[in-house]
Amino acid sequence: MCLRAFVAEYCSFRRSVRRNRCPIVFLLPGTSFFGGFACILQAQISCGMHYELPYPFVLNMLYPVRPSIKKVLGCYGLYMGNRLLLLLRDKETSPEYNGVLVGTTPEFYPELQQELHKSFMDIDLDGSHNSWIFISEDLPDFEAKVQKACALIKAQDQRIGRIL
Repeated sequence: MCLRAFVAEYCSFRRSVRRNRCPIVFLLPGTSFFGGFACILQAQISCGMHYELPYPFVLNMLYPVRPSIKKVLGCYGLYMGNRLLLLLRDKETSPEYNGVLVGTTPEFYPELQQELHKSFMDIDLDGSHNSWIFISEDLPDFEAKVQKACALIKAQDQRIGRIL
């Protein structure tokens, strides 16, 4: 990213925050100009709060898509409009649940499970069975599976996301 593109993106971000458009993420790509500081990305919510997100590589993989980020159920939810796409969880309590949850609907669950990851852990967050695909951070190919989910999101795959 060249300096001119960076300045234009940053100015657009600051204008959006001043106008109180809700939540906007400003992503610094890990280029040599930024010195690789993408690992300390923070989401700035329009009310001025800062969160340090788990798995910041997810935002790098989603670039140029800029999802909104909200704190949900002790995790960080990535939204596009009113669709909850991903939940990022990295906590010390119950570390077996740390990872990325991919939201979907029961009719798309089997095919997305075959495409992304066949998890044996049944996650029921919102009362509907087969609506979350869990990608554990303990998997050896964790980043590759999350990258595949991010590629589907960038391709605007309608199978990913839960309208809440």
